[in-house]
Amino acid sequence: MHESILEPIGLYYRTNDIRPDRPTLLFVHGLSGCASAWFPFEKIFAATANVITFDLRGHGKSKKYPALADYAIDTLASDIATLVTKLQLEKFVLIGHSFGAAIALSYAEKYP
Repeated sequence: MHESILEPIGLYYRTNDIRPDRPTLLFVHGLSGCASAWFPFEKIFAATANVITFDLRGHGKSKKYPALADYAIDTLASDIATLVTKLQLEKFVLIGHSFGAAIALSYAEKYP
């Protein structure tokens, strides 16, 4: 897995080698979690799928923001959109756990 930081928002993310001939899985962790929650899934799917995990802002290795408003669900969904644009993803499966599921739903509503 490759580790990167998405600037200017400071979003830490991990990917394997993204290939157009495989399905893409984008994982969103829950509140107070981080990308490491998905390490077992990276191992399971890395050989057959494009796997993307990341730390929500304020979590893990991502940038910490000072204001509570910086952590609104819509803002977190917007971070996913920024990551999707950066990685030039056109089609992918969005997988969310716990609070990550709420963020994933917000993303799906705003960026169908």
